[in-house]
Amino acid sequence: MSKYLIEGIDETIDPCEDFYQFASGIYIKNNRTSDNLNTFSLLQAKLDDNIVDILSSSSTNDTNEPKALINARNLYRSCINEQHIEDEGIDPILSLIDNEFGGWPVKQNSWDDSTFNTSNLLLKLRQYSSNIIFGIGTSINDKNSTEYVLTIGAGDLGLGQQEYYMNEPKITMAYRQYMFDLASILSNDTSTIEQDVNDVYKLEKELANHFLTVNNELCVTPYCFKAAKYLIEGIDETVDPCVDFNQFGCGTYIKNNRIPDDSTTTDFLQTQLSDNIVDILTSLPPNDIKEPKAIINARNLYHSCINEQHTEDEGIDPILSLINNEFGGWPIMQSSWDDSNFNILNLLLKVRKYQNNIIFGIGTSIDDTNSTEYVLTIGAGNLGLDKPEYYMNESKTTMAYRQDMFDSASALSNDTSTIKQDVNDVYKLEKELAKCYGTTDEQQQRPKARIRTTVGQLRQLLHASFDFTNYLTSAYASANVTLMDSDIVIVEDIDYLYCVSSIIEQVPPRTLQNYAIGRFMMQLNDNLPKQFRSIKENLNHAVGVTTTERARAVNCGRFVNKYMPFAVTKLYIKKHFDDNARKQVFEMVANIKKKIINILGDSTWMDSISKNKTIEKVLAIDVQIGYPDYLVSDNVTQLEMQYADYVFDSSFINNIFKILQIKAKEEFQLLRKHVDRKAWDDLPPATVNAFYSPLKNQIIIPVGILQKPFYDKDAPRYLNSGGIGVVIGHEITHAFVGRGLHFDKDGNRIPLWTHETIKAFIERKKCIVDQYSSFTVPNLNINANGDKTQNEDIADNIGLRAAFYAYQEFIQANPNADKRLKDLSKYSPTQMFFINYAYTRCAKMTDSHTRNQVLSDVHSLKSFRVNGPTSNFAEFDQAFSCKPGQGNSRVNKCTVW
Repeated sequence: MSKYLIEGIDETIDPCEDFYQFASGIYIKNNRTSDNLNTFSLLQAKLDDNIVDILSSSSTNDTNEPKALINARNLYRSCINEQHIEDEGIDPILSLIDNEFGGWPVKQNSWDDSTFNTSNLLLKLRQYSSNIIFGIGTSINDKNSTEYVLTIGAGDLGLGQQEYYMNEPKITMAYRQYMFDLASILSNDTSTIEQDVNDVYKLEKELANHFLTVNNELCVTPYCFKAAKYLIEGIDETVDPCVDFNQFGCGTYIKNNRIPDDSTTTDFLQTQLSDNIVDILTSLPPNDIKEPKAIINARNLYHSCINEQHTEDEGIDPILSLINNEFGGWPIMQSSWDDSNFNILNLLLKVRKYQNNIIFGIGTSIDDTNSTEYVLTIGAGNLGLDKPEYYMNESKTTMAYRQDMFDSASALSNDTSTIKQDVNDVYKLEKELAKCYGTTDEQQQRPKARIRTTVGQLRQLLHASFDFTNYLTSAYASANVTLMDSDIVIVEDIDYLYCVSSIIEQVPPRTLQNYAIGRFMMQLNDNLPKQFRSIKENLNHAVGVTTTERARAVNCGRFVNKYMPFAVTKLYIKKHFDDNARKQVFEMVANIKKKIINILGDSTWMDSISKNKTIEKVLAIDVQIGYPDYLVSDNVTQLEMQYADYVFDSSFINNIFKILQIKAKEEFQLLRKHVDRKAWDDLPPATVNAFYSPLKNQIIIPVGILQKPFYDKDAPRYLNSGGIGVVIGHEITHAFVGRGLHFDKDGNRIPLWTHETIKAFIERKKCIVDQYSSFTVPNLNINANGDKTQNEDIADNIGLRAAFYAYQEFIQANPNADKRLKDLSKYSPTQMFFINYAYTRCAKMTDSHTRNQVLSDVHSLKSFRVNGPTSNFAEFDQAFSCKPGQGNSRVNKCTVW
């Protein structure tokens, strides 16, 4: 007994690390490899040998065997007598075909069909146990298992599985060749055989489309009816999926959906989520339910926001009072302003208390060389127009930006004599600041002069007129954090700091004060009285953000979700999400991780050091699904502590001031805490997005994206895999593509790859860069920038492949799991995987939004995100029988891995 166990166990392996390798390592090493070699196949082989032995062994003379056994031996001997089979040849079969079945037309180019009758033919074949086209038989009655009943249903296919006719060109080609070769052996006249074979295969492929075999039964659950409806509303069947898959999957959606006036794109998922958030914030609990204070305060914050009349009555006075009493006034409102007490450092400190990073950005971040601790950071501040590219050339956007400043100031002042000059001076300053940033492309291409130092050494490092040490020390002191000389400071871009310091040194105090207060006002714009929000609409329209103001209720819901995300999420999951559904998503993550590891393992261009480190990093990824666990607990202590200071009154603007100060303090106070690598970052779980954090080596899949069409616990796996599965694969890929490449598995800034592997990677990704750069937006006559979007594009390509391979493995292990959708049953589960992938990215955008995304976003347009990855994926070609060279099927496919 112990012998076979000893022949399996590999005691060099720790069973706690890899129990399978421990128990089977020696077995795997010492046994000859053959297809499907495992314990079961070995047992079957042994059983087969025993059966042959007993059938070929003659009985003893004194044994009178039953006739059944004698006939079993006779049957075996007739089978084993291969010489007799060769001598007899094919004649007995051809005789049966000709005399009983009416002949085989493929053997002759002329065949008399005058007496042909399908029913009679099928009856004769059924006498020989053939269930062709239709299957009939006898089965146990599933309503009364003591009785048998008649059954009629689908017959058998020549290739066994319906999927082969849809997705496996090598198999179907071999099948047709088999039919051709068989007929050719039997006939001297081969003139019509090829056409006959093609006609037969065409018939059987058509039959296969209608077979209700494995994976082909209809799904009749409520969710499946919903899914069929939304997918049908997306698909345009007049378009060949092999030519333009995005147009095939989204054409009808694009045609029939109108872009809302308050948006620049059809973001149906965010709209649905926003409506749900408004609903939960306005729906009061039953009288017998006592809600946590955090949730009560979240509702109070919402009600102060939605009370627009109170906001109008209160007007702008609370803001002007703050500006005049704390910040030193806003010179643009008056032609004469006293600058004798002006101090740029004090001004920036005061606005930073309200979460404003103007001119310089300071804060707390995870230490990228010791990811268990936090450090101070200092670098570039924010620009009013967000992207430095906007300031490079005069445009409608820059004109609208200056007009916004002019109109806002004019609405507050009776003295407009100096406003235009003030606006021009402020814009000139910000344009100079923008030059210190460089364009987005330049930022990506040039290495930042990033320096690690300490508070004590910062003054000697930065020989600038602006006192950065004092700025940091005073800012953190406002949050009751005393800095020490040994505290680590990360200077993000020292060149920027020098550049900006030299500029502000030469700018008049009036202009600096106008700029800082103007930027502070911009931060509040969306929450000011209607007069000021209307002014902002013109700027939003120019930069392609919105065309009209979004509904107030939606804005208020989003505001509360931004600043009290975990209170909102606790309400959301209670009403809109089943906590048990997370288990399936965790399982999907594990399976997709495994497939990405397989993809990495198969690469031939990575050296072993780089490959092993990457695989270790993928295995080490922390996974956060949906929301923090404590939100489903009845114990609300953590939630209450988190929002203890979030107590609000009826004044929305005063509530905003309070929130901004709390957020600024919370960020500074992180410095004295240790990093909880398993904690959920301060990202709203109720958001339609997903994230990868290189500093934590963590992926976050928020509950907001776990809704149709990305995910539903009752959806067929092919829909979930083509939806959230691809998103999961995309985020995991960021562990080694993009910023993740510069961090190890623990989130420390240690290069993941050797120089040789990085060099090979740069060469291999050129194909992706060139492919996406060739994509054109026809109505705008502009091309995508594949260099800018390369990291996201690579993640899309790997994410699609990994999710598909994980789905294939799932369906092989669970062949009866997925049923087809009613009214879409002609599409196989494999095709539906890709169709839902396309639908999750269906979008309709204004030209201005499209242009802005192409010029500044690191993500490709959604149409490119559909057509790019599918055109590089051979399995997509197989699913839709695409020929390489068609629009959506590249001949030379780009595969980095």
